[in-house]
Parts: sequence; C-alpha cells; structure tokens
Amino acid sequence: MTTFTTETVFSERQLTILRRKFVRIERITPGSEDLKKLTHLLNVLGPYQLEQLAGAKIRFVSLMSHNRLTAKAELRSGLGLKSSV
Repeated sequence: MTTFTTETVFSERQLTILRRKFVRIERITPGSEDLKKLTHLLNVLGPYQLEQLAGAKIRFVSLMSHNRLTAKAELRSGLGLKSSV
C-alpha cells in the first residue's frame, strides 16, 4: 500500500494511469463514498502535488485540485500568511 505524504511526487506514469481511469467516468455522484475518498486525498495533499494534479488534465481530479489550490491561497491571503502555493 502506498502512503502519501506532503512531499510525495506523482510520476508521469502515475498521472497517465489516473488519466486513463478517470476518462471513463462520466459523472460523480455527490455524497458517494468514492467522492469522499477523493476529497480526503486532495485535502491532505500539499501544494506541489495539487499543482501537479491540476495541470495533469485528469477529468474531475484536475479541476478539484485547482479548486483546492485556489481555496488555500485565498485562505492564506485572508489570514495575512505567506503563500507557499
């Protein structure tokens, strides 16, 4: 089992696998267990991984990652903290 940390970097192979898997999905059911797991994973990833996923053009995942980056940046600016994003 792979453990993700805030320093984990996704390889190009991993991103390609994600692209292939998510291209088959036409919609995500709100409140589904899979969406909860994906949301949790994105919430614990650091800015670098979110940037990787946001730019990887993976259906659903890239947009959700971009939203997390934007929200974290807005939170940091609202609190007057330096942005690491």
